[in-house]
Parts: sequence; structure tokens; C-alpha cells
Amino acid sequence: GLVIRNKLSSFGHAIRGKDMEIQELIDCLTQRNEEIFKMKQSKSSLILQMNSQNIARMQLQDECEMMKQIKRKLEEQIQELNVQINATHSKHRMIKSALHEKVKLTQKLQSDVYAARCQLNSVQQKY
Repeated sequence: GLVIRNKLSSFGHAIRGKDMEIQELIDCLTQRNEEIFKMKQSKSSLILQMNSQNIARMQLQDECEMMKQIKRKLEEQIQELNVQINATHSKHRMIKSALHEKVKLTQKLQSDVYAARCQLNSVQQKY
């Protein structure tokens, strides 16, 4: 009985040692699982952050493209306005020149009328 009791005691001692090793392994695995979970959370967070940045970048690119289109339209409108302004300046110069000619012609006609009246008065005074 003593041999069996010693063997059972040492077997129990060995089992307790193995139980402690198993518990250490379980603790280690639990800790690793927690680390893996935290890493997965970090990864998910980083992916969300990257997705947000990508969306923001795409929105900025869209806004930039829209601004370029608006700029092109405004430049086209400016060119059209410049053409209209130049045409208006040309018309203004032509009208101004024609007005100047009319004024000169009117002055000449007034001068001719005055000269004709003078001649008529002169002729009327003689008779």
C-alpha cells in the first residue's frame, strides 16, 4: 500500500504540475487572444480612417474638377465679353467719327447759309 500511495502521490503531484503548465498556457493564449483582438480593432480603425481619407480625397478631386469646369466657363464668358467690348469700342469710334463729320458738315452748311443770307441781304440792299 505504501508503494501505491507514494506512486499515487507522485502521480497527483505530476498532474498538479501539468495542470499548472496547462493553466499558464491557457493564460498565455488568453493574453494573445486579447492582443489579437486589440490588433484587429486597430486594423479596423485604420481601415475606416483610410476609407474616410480616400472618400475625402475623392470629394476634393471632384470639387477640384468642378472648379476647373467653372473656371473654363468663366474664361469663355470673359473671352465673349472681350469680343463684345472690342466690337462696342469699334462701333463707338465709328459713331464718334460719323458724329464729328456731321458736326463739321452742319457747321459748313450753317456757314454757307450765313454766307448766302449775307449775299441775299447785299443783293436786296442794292435793289
